[in-house]
Amino acid sequence: MIQFFEAIEHWLSDLRPFPRKVSVLTTCTAKKKPTKDIAELFYQGSQHHNAMSGIHYFRKRAGPCDVYVLSAHYGLVRGDQEVEPYNTSFSTMSKGQIQRTADRLGIPEAVRTYLQNDDDLRIVALGNAYFEACRFEWLDHTRARGHTVLLCSHEKANSVPDGLRRIYPVALGNAEAQRYGHGLISLKGALINKLLRQLAELAPRAAPPPP
Repeated sequence: MIQFFEAIEHWLSDLRPFPRKVSVLTTCTAKKKPTKDIAELFYQGSQHHNAMSGIHYFRKRAGPCDVYVLSAHYGLVRGDQEVEPYNTSFSTMSKGQIQRTADRLGIPEAVRTYLQNDDDLRIVALGNAYFEACRFEWLDHTRARGHTVLLCSHEKANSVPDGLRRIYPVALGNAEAQRYGHGLISLKGALINKLLRQLAELAPRAAPPPP
């Protein structure tokens, strides 16, 4: 069932036990470094920048947070994986090109494996073209472990089968962009930032050392 972002915020505040293994999956951006670097640092677009702000905050306050980037050139890459400059995007491809490229890069299988890993919480942010690349028609047959918050458009959120356990599509569009004061491109990253900062404040604090 499609969720409103505010409902997800409330649900996270009541999530017990606190998720110790957290990860974020976002997409490659048009703005990139001109030289090779690890994926976390290579992408320079507003969605990635906003998401990384929340990730760094969570890491300092609560613990590890793994990063994955869905790339139209490399497939699904880890944040610590080194990538070379490229100029390929699913956003410029037809639906047929997206599916052929995604299949060649093994994206549907990689995303399915990711959803079945042992993370306690995943936050996934996908634009329409990158959503298509994941080939989510198999989603209703997937036994996801942990919980997955899926930030996507209203169109794609409506395509997610109802009744999935532990996968929560959050529909985002112009109304949400206006409400949170961000453009559509940067909105998902900004909401990742918001969720991770709120979640970090709920992390159990270590007991002070004895006097």
